[in-house]
Amino acid sequence: TYLQAIEDENFSKFTSEIYLKGYLLCYVEALQLPKEQVLTDYILLYKNSF
Repeated sequence: TYLQAIEDENFSKFTSEIYLKGYLLCYVEALQLPKEQVLTDYILLYKNSF
């Protein structure tokens, strides 16, 4: 699943950055995490994974 892919930092499941952002936004809102920090950190990981 996409949730498992995010937790495993397996970004190959996401065809583009915009899909990752969308899933992350839903995920961090559900967990009440700081949106900007989490999105920034994961997008950097995503960009560095290729």
